[in-house]
Amino acid sequence: MVYIDLAPTELISESLNRSEGSLTNTGALLVETGSRSGRSPNDRFIVDEPSTSEFIEWGEVNRPFSEENFNALWTKVENHLSKNDSFRSHLHVGATLNITFQLRSIRRLLGRACLDEICL
Repeated sequence: MVYIDLAPTELISESLNRSEGSLTNTGALLVETGSRSGRSPNDRFIVDEPSTSEFIEWGEVNRPFSEENFNALWTKVENHLSKNDSFRSHLHVGATLNITFQLRSIRRLLGRACLDEICL
């Protein structure tokens, strides 16, 4: 099942129902992510495409990734997500309402979806 744009209270409730988190004595959601919760710097993908290519400082950290490779990888991700529940949020980030960036977060685990909703 795909859950779309759940409110933070719904994300927390669902996380508790699935035993993916617990509440602290202050009422905050506690999620233990395990030992492999960080992202490897080598797992960074920046698609080299015409509308943004000239604005990226390409180099050791920002390595170009072709649109073709991205599309192939995205197909694998969507296939994997289709086999499990997923949580999708349409979010906005930015310093002000005039300067915002729209993004879509797709998560398999609720703890990460809660973090996206709260931090972004």
